[in-house]
Amino acid sequence: MYELCKESEVKKVGIIGLMGLDLVLKYWAVRGDYAVINQGYAFGIKMGTEWIFWLVVSIVFVWLYRQKMWLILAGGVANVVSRIVWGGVVDYWNLFGLFSNNLADWMITIGLVVYGYEHFRTIRKLGKSESQII
Repeated sequence: MYELCKESEVKKVGIIGLMGLDLVLKYWAVRGDYAVINQGYAFGIKMGTEWIFWLVVSIVFVWLYRQKMWLILAGGVANVVSRIVWGGVVDYWNLFGLFSNNLADWMITIGLVVYGYEHFRTIRKLGKSESQII
């Protein structure tokens, strides 16, 4: 039976679609004047030298690409695009007044949970304990 496209390609297209949706939602939030623009870095923390931030982001993106962590990478790219276009990460969901976030943040979070689950499932299959894994 002939496959029209590989499963990994479908995943990539879907994830790129989510990244595009996040950027559209950010655009609407900025135009509708209900966006929170986070100009800090992780959790709003500011750093003195911006070039260090961009260096770290570049290294992390290369590593994520090599590890094929598409969901985390797409969320990170969407937030970087937001930072470049609007001068900070645009957040448009306010969760119970505790914090604001966006779809890209959820992509990163879900990607990390999936990665952790798969990592520990692999360890379990191999019959190794966490202390044996470097």
